[in-house]
Amino acid sequence: MRLSGVTATSVFLFLLLSLPASLAAISVFDVIRLSQERYADEEIIRLIRTTDSRFVLSAEDTIRLRKEGLTEAVIREMLSRPAPTREGLPPTSEGAAKLSLPPEATRSFAGVPTGARPGPLFSASSLKERDAGHALAAVTLAGMDILTVRDRDGFSSSLARARAVAGRLNGLATRPAGRFAVRVAGPETKVAFEASDGLATDVLTVMPADVAGYRATGVRQVSPATLASLWVSLLNDYWGIMVIGKR
Repeated sequence: MRLSGVTATSVFLFLLLSLPASLAAISVFDVIRLSQERYADEEIIRLIRTTDSRFVLSAEDTIRLRKEGLTEAVIREMLSRPAPTREGLPPTSEGAAKLSLPPEATRSFAGVPTGARPGPLFSASSLKERDAGHALAAVTLAGMDILTVRDRDGFSSSLARARAVAGRLNGLATRPAGRFAVRVAGPETKVAFEASDGLATDVLTVMPADVAGYRATGVRQVSPATLASLWVSLLNDYWGIMVIGKR
């Protein structure tokens, strides 16, 4: 690992490795960034395995990954860990694989502005996998899952809840200056967006089923505060890359 200075990526890697296994799955964006920061292949592969990260990659995606500097060893590891399929989409080996690494993502990592976005940044999708008796739904950014919610939280389904969260995030993207933070309101732990103008907006509440879902995967230390902190970290990371436009 590089030792010259403390970079955002080194802190990010430390935090991920400090979290319990299976809690902080990393994305294609994260793998690209770690590679560009010159982390060793064995460290990246160990992180992928430790966090049980899953990916959906097509042949075109692997070509783009090579152009971004990823080695064959890392790409093979990613290909060996396919993500679960979503309802209504083709299997991993077909068209759905193209969702994982859009051209905009690689351009942003190269430091080139992505330009006008054709549609909402955030959306939602159902996952076929079931965990702890609750249907899973994902809040997605550029086709990649960034948050997984389980409980309905007053909605008709977990998918409806994920769509509501995506809608709030898309609304916040029109005034993106600010950061996500954990907010405790009585017995509830929430993820909120604190705008630079002082206005705070609740994005979602951590529900018991969300925590139970992570515990069911073997993460015994997780609590509402831990899960909220993880979600806050992920949102801040992706917000800076895809919304504000920081590398």
